[in-house]
Amino acid sequence: MSAKRAHKAELRRDPRKSAPEHRGVGRFGAIAAGFLLALITFVAYLPAIECDFIWDDDACVQRNQVLRERDGLWRFWYEEGAMPYQYYPMVYTTYWIEHQLWGLDPTGYHLVNIILHAISVLLLWRILAFLKVPGGWLIAAVFAIHPLQVESVAWVTERKNVLSGTLYFAAALAYLRFALPEAKEPKRRGSWWLYGWALALFLLALLSKTAVCTLPAALILVLWWKHGRIGLRDVFFLTPLFVMGVVLGLLTAWMEADPGHVAASGADWDHSLVEHFLIAGRALWFYAGKLFWPATLIFVYPRWQIDAGAWWQYVYPAAAFAVVAGLWFTRNRIGRGPLVAVLYFAGTLFPALGFFNVYYMQFSFVADHWQYLACIGLIAPVVAAVTTVSERSAGRARFALPIAAVVILAILGTLTWRQQGMYRNIDALWRETLRKNPDAWLVHNNMGARLKQQGKTDQAMHHYREAIRAKPGFADAHNNLAIALQEQGQAAEAIGHFLRALEGKPDSARIHNNLAGALRSENRIDEAVHHFREALRLQPDQPIVHYNLALTLMLTGPYDEMLHHFREAVRLKPDWSIALRQLARILATQPDSTVAELEEARQLAERAVELTQSQDPRALDTLAIAYAAAGDFEAAIETAEAAITQATAAAQEPLANQIRQRLSSYQQRERYEESWRLRR
Repeated sequence: MSAKRAHKAELRRDPRKSAPEHRGVGRFGAIAAGFLLALITFVAYLPAIECDFIWDDDACVQRNQVLRERDGLWRFWYEEGAMPYQYYPMVYTTYWIEHQLWGLDPTGYHLVNIILHAISVLLLWRILAFLKVPGGWLIAAVFAIHPLQVESVAWVTERKNVLSGTLYFAAALAYLRFALPEAKEPKRRGSWWLYGWALALFLLALLSKTAVCTLPAALILVLWWKHGRIGLRDVFFLTPLFVMGVVLGLLTAWMEADPGHVAASGADWDHSLVEHFLIAGRALWFYAGKLFWPATLIFVYPRWQIDAGAWWQYVYPAAAFAVVAGLWFTRNRIGRGPLVAVLYFAGTLFPALGFFNVYYMQFSFVADHWQYLACIGLIAPVVAAVTTVSERSAGRARFALPIAAVVILAILGTLTWRQQGMYRNIDALWRETLRKNPDAWLVHNNMGARLKQQGKTDQAMHHYREAIRAKPGFADAHNNLAIALQEQGQAAEAIGHFLRALEGKPDSARIHNNLAGALRSENRIDEAVHHFREALRLQPDQPIVHYNLALTLMLTGPYDEMLHHFREAVRLKPDWSIALRQLARILATQPDSTVAELEEARQLAERAVELTQSQDPRALDTLAIAYAAAGDFEAAIETAEAAITQATAAAQEPLANQIRQRLSSYQQRERYEESWRLRR
């Protein structure tokens, strides 16, 4: 038999030897293949570079004050609450570094996401080559430019996905090189430093996103696939990884459910064990379907109704179990690979299958970015099988795979390029989502908020009402609609929606405060005071609520409580000029104010004028009142005249006339007292 025929026969016996290492592509060929893989990835995601910040990017980056602080890096690692939502210090470390480099330019953040994704792709390719998986390069290429990955790459907030993915693959490669010495060069046999790197990289991956806690289980599957058994040595060395994954995974689960953090708890997450399995079963088939037919990809998918009494809903988990059982019983005939791949797919998705409370699941049970890593489990066996068949074919049939690969990658690349248009800015994201999912109540509410910011109140109210139609108990939409109604003078209807909002969120200090304001506008003072006090009971450190309660108590008393809440507003927000001048006015206009209180009034008023750069006529008016109360009528007259000038320039003639009346009193050496004042 010729050498060529012998080689073909060997490939038929073991198609894994068709991997680059066994084809003799050499170092240059590997470098060229890796360069091409990275190039394909970058070209596919070029539109993402021009995308703006979108949903949640404001909290994570744009409005994140810690990014602007010199000690922000330290705070992200060691201060609870320094970052929103979850404890992912690795992610915010990258944000902090980028903020020092290019501020709030979204281009840099998107470019880093693409780079991290490209590194993940290259690492995946090297893992597949190391394991001698047929078609490893093509598997990595499909993973790279599949349109399902757009959500992870083009969304800055999903930095946690691409960063944790890079560290996940790096940790996996290090561990496999440590655990499978027979596949390595002799000089590297038993390299303990690889194990140390695997532990360190896995810990950093968990500190980027704890969904990667499934890596040890994935490694178990790979080792079983290679050896057909799991030895005590494997258990011993993987135990530290399992412990790290469980500990940090439970921390994330606690933070998701804790009201003080993410607050993923309540009716939207209350499911029986049977319902959890129904959710998981259907989600698995949903993800598989989107992977093989990536049509109509949506940022927020419809949240299906779970009904344990509907027989057909049991088909999904039953079918999933049947697939696994079938692969298990046929493993000796078709090999362990397909079973390992399917178990990897399901196991990697496990944290997002509904068994743990995830905040986003109140909107939808599924999301594209949740199968960022899991999709490999279904891509790999399909591509590997096709590659194996192609390698065993003769004649022209061998050229079918390269041609099909080019066509498939071209289609996926085109879909990925187009999909990124939805992420170019927040308005495009919400519009496209509503076009595909008109009942997306979250999006209706967010679109309403955007329109409200743009002054399009009527359009905003339409979207708030649509959100309520789709989800009648949606507290945020009721609250937002009520605010818009109140601004339009429809306080009575607004109160009704505030009350509906409280039914959904009875412990929301914000809604209690908003309701109290509406009640006060309807002269329902006692009810308003009750809800302001309830808001402070829930969140005692809110300066706006202290201020609003103080204003309300000006109508009913008692004086000491009113004064206390004005002082608290100033203490909690010392640079709030409105609260400063209001407290100063209260202290300066009481006939029995002490000398100390009059001096405090002067200092508060001077601070308010300083903060407004002497451009606020009301602050100047308050300072003039304080000067007159202290007996400094010359300063009072001068300041009042400046206030009149400012009010006139601002076309605030009624205010200017009021100040002129007070000016007349100062000229007669008389202080000004408020007619509404209450006795102590």
